[in-house]
Amino acid sequence: MSLAEQPYLHPTPLETVQPLALPDFNIREHSQGSLKPHAEYLTQHDRFVMDDGSVYELDAFFPHQTKFDVPVLYTTPWFTDLRGFNSIYGKELARRGIVSYAISPERSSNPVDRVTHLGRISLQHDAYAQHRILEAIDDKGDGSYMSHGYSRGALLALGMKAMEDQFGHHQVYADCIDPPLEHAVRPSEMDLQSLAPYFRDEAKELVRSLTSHQVAEYLNMVRTIRLSGEFWVDQIATGFRLFTGQGGTFINNLPKDTRMHILHFEGSIFNHALYWQKRLEGFSGITCVSEPGLHMSGFRRDVISASIGRLVGEQQKL
Repeated sequence: MSLAEQPYLHPTPLETVQPLALPDFNIREHSQGSLKPHAEYLTQHDRFVMDDGSVYELDAFFPHQTKFDVPVLYTTPWFTDLRGFNSIYGKELARRGIVSYAISPERSSNPVDRVTHLGRISLQHDAYAQHRILEAIDDKGDGSYMSHGYSRGALLALGMKAMEDQFGHHQVYADCIDPPLEHAVRPSEMDLQSLAPYFRDEAKELVRSLTSHQVAEYLNMVRTIRLSGEFWVDQIATGFRLFTGQGGTFINNLPKDTRMHILHFEGSIFNHALYWQKRLEGFSGITCVSEPGLHMSGFRRDVISASIGRLVGEQQKL
């Protein structure tokens, strides 16, 4: 029996879930890049060094004519970088008149910091850092923003909402695609014999998803994964945190005014869709839907277009 077919039974009583542990750090250095003109938008690359030694990079996408006031913040799925796949959202939103900011996973500031850096990597740290970055780039000063996220990025959209009261920010809406791992994976949930064919099917779905793009976008996709050794070590460390169920801890801290659209793919065995749906059913502003697909379906062009359409639609309501 796959996880998607199992009846809902939460592995940890909700009253025993620990409260959200907040980091505490500030931006030590903000290096602003120069604006680069493109045919339909402008881009800018910034670098933030926090006073705990962590580093975050940001790609900003500015339309030539901004049509909406609320920017979109998003971060990367596991094992992806700012380039390639993640830049598609920024470019497409800019074409629609929306400012957006793509924020990288944590990087280390120097080789000496590597061990400390790897031990520090967490979803809580990344969500907190994104709020610090929002403080630095919020030109209007009202703290309003929208979030988008796929996979790990979807968990960070939840994390930002869970922490925003600490900063006076307001997430107007979030569009989340297949957030995984509401709790730590347990051996009893795994059918080991089915894992090999499942991962084979995910690989096939990734190929199908990539080929759903036009040639220029498809060629840009090859830049999605950074080939450096440091990047791979960082991603492995991130994986340990994901599989311990850190993302699920954000739910207990979500305010009741949360407005989100959460899409889960029915064939994605690690997305814990039933658990997310059960724990979020008390939130009237959160819509949880499922559709056919695997986790790698989040790379499909129609999925990207639908998510951007929802973000534009929410902007038009404001």
